[in-house]
Amino acid sequence: MFVPVAPLRFLWPMRYFLVSSGRIGEDANIATVSFCMPVSNEPPLIAIALGKDTHSSGLIKLHKEFVVNIPHADLKKDILFCGFFSGRDVDKFSQTGFTPLPSESMDCIRIEQCLAWMECRLVDTVLTGDKLLFIGEVQAAFAANELSSGEISLDFPIGDYPSKIYGK
Repeated sequence: MFVPVAPLRFLWPMRYFLVSSGRIGEDANIATVSFCMPVSNEPPLIAIALGKDTHSSGLIKLHKEFVVNIPHADLKKDILFCGFFSGRDVDKFSQTGFTPLPSESMDCIRIEQCLAWMECRLVDTVLTGDKLLFIGEVQAAFAANELSSGEISLDFPIGDYPSKIYGK
């Protein structure tokens, strides 16, 4: 016997990533995303999905760049905070203790506490229902030496199905 379920229910658990956008001292923001995927190897393209009216969506459309930060699972409390509150209302850097740093290849900010990051220049935006799919070309990618060399491993933070957003 089969029963009806929410369409996206069995895609979880999913990894959490932190997407930073904006400029240090101006409009720096962090969004928690789980909809993040590679879409091309050559050129290297990453797609992220954000709510179409979110603060981060506005910043990415304005500045045409974003950074996908790869956090360790130990940061889960702050990752959840960044996903729960809007950057329109809260300075997520001061509330979490995350440290904004300049990127290597663009003006966008990145997060010091993350173990790796990919700096992306926006190449396309696609409206997909209630989300905007931002496709960025990776301009530069970095990882902590210990992670890259295999001395440490990355325990990805994962989240359960967000039933309050997508239903039961």
